[in-house]
Amino acid sequence: MPNIRQLLILGRFHKPFSECFPHLIPAYSSHYREYPIGLRQAASFVNWLNDMGIKASVSTRLPLKILAEKAGLGIFRRNSLIYSRSAGSFMILYGILLDTEIGPGYNAENTDTQQQQTCGECRVCIDKCPTGAILSSGGIDLSKCIRNYMGSGCIAPVEIRDAYGVRLLGCEICQRVCPYNDHVLQDLSLPSDEELKPFSLVQLLDFTNPSHKKTRKDIAQVIGNN
Repeated sequence: MPNIRQLLILGRFHKPFSECFPHLIPAYSSHYREYPIGLRQAASFVNWLNDMGIKASVSTRLPLKILAEKAGLGIFRRNSLIYSRSAGSFMILYGILLDTEIGPGYNAENTDTQQQQTCGECRVCIDKCPTGAILSSGGIDLSKCIRNYMGSGCIAPVEIRDAYGVRLLGCEICQRVCPYNDHVLQDLSLPSDEELKPFSLVQLLDFTNPSHKKTRKDIAQVIGNN
């Protein structure tokens, strides 16, 4: 789109799963189940805008966290994630590009929101990260980040492998120990038994099983092709 006039940032709250996944079922973050749902909603919104005569498209290849902060949806914390008051860090972001300005822009840099909500001396996410991936100055050392290796096709170093535990996709350790997420981490539940069935490690690692391809397809329908 060569004539972009405005960018909208959409945020979708998602409730994290309980950490107590059943035996032999690898854990995955609710982020990856909710992401395609939000993407379909964003696409539906774009179709509506197009019907209204406004050329629009969904884009995920943007610095969405930086843009979300500028749009006032939340602020960065030390673990490099964006936090909102209601959703904490459990928020998925989508970008909508427009060829028309549909309202006045907003820049959170003109407010004192960031000054009111700093991490201060808190370093619990730094201390609890099992691989030491979170930097004291803020930000992530990707060479040590568990999530960075998931779905990358790269062989993870042994120390990263140990920290994996029984996770399949997603880590969330720094989010679950963060006091700014306490209000979100209440009354958590697990996916249904039906949803979890294809994730059985026994099935997933049995490459000789003729239904292995179907198992992978069933998993992809839940968490995407990661």
